[in-house]
Parts: sequence; C-alpha cells; structure tokens
Amino acid sequence: MMPPLLFLLSMLYMFGGENAELNACREAYFNTTSEKDVQHLLSISGRICEKEPAALAYQGAALAMKADYAVNPYKKWSYFNDGKDKIEEAVKRQPSNAEIRFLRLGIQLFTPSFLGYDEAIDEDVDLICAALKKGWMMENTDFRKRIIGFMLTYAKLSSVQRNELELLK
Repeated sequence: MMPPLLFLLSMLYMFGGENAELNACREAYFNTTSEKDVQHLLSISGRICEKEPAALAYQGAALAMKADYAVNPYKKWSYFNDGKDKIEEAVKRQPSNAEIRFLRLGIQLFTPSFLGYDEAIDEDVDLICAALKKGWMMENTDFRKRIIGFMLTYAKLSSVQRNELELLK
C-alpha cells in the first residue's frame, strides 16, 4: 500500500500537471524577451499542446514570435504561418476561451498589417473584455492584472471597455 503523502502527491501531479504546465506557459509568455525565452515557451507548451488547446495557442504564439528572430525571410514567413495556424486551430477547438483569444489578439496587434492577420481584433477584444468583466482569471490575479494592463496599453478599446477595465485593475 502506498503511503498517504506519496499518494496525494502523485494525484496532484496526475491531475494538476497540465494546470501547472499551463501556468508555466502563462509566466513564460509574459517574460519572453529573447529567442531563448521563445524556445523555452515552445518547450513548455509542446509538452501539453495535444491535450490542452490553450497550450496549443501558446505554442502558436511562440512560433509567431520566433519569426522576429529569423533572418531568412522564408523562415520568418514559415514560423509566422505555423504559429498562426496553431492559434487558429486552438480557437476552433475552444472558440469562447478568452485566454486563447488573448494570445491571438497579442499576435494580431503586433503583426504587420500587410500580412492580413488582423480580422478578428475587435471580436477578440470584445470577448476578452466580457470575460474579464464576468470574473475570468480571478484565481490568478497576477495573470489577470497583466492581461488588463496589456489590454489598456495596446488594444483599441471603446470608452466603455476602457472604463470597465480601469475599474478592474
């Protein structure tokens, strides 16, 4: 028979592993400032992206960010398209997931307009703002604050959305 503490730890690992990995993706995403950081995010998200659509979106975001570090134009285009495809697949799997929409929004806002990846910005802003207003990510206040800060800084918000997010800060 397994000792109770060992059993509890193994259960936490089995059922909380993906959540811990997803939290690691969240942290890595906001701390990505170099190509090495992008590789770290790709590694973390790659471990759970088959089971977790949000991790697939993190992997897509990391690939799109990797395009910034590529010198070869073909590689830039390839990384960006692979990343975009993964993000769009995650959106298809969970269309109302605000975290996935947030990741897509972040990539769309920083993608050059000539690439044409900006058609869902308003839709994503609306969904994210509505989710935040309903209490999305209340259990992860640091992540929630980072999202609100990002939205207030970079997203094109209506005055109503801006005021609501200011109140949620």
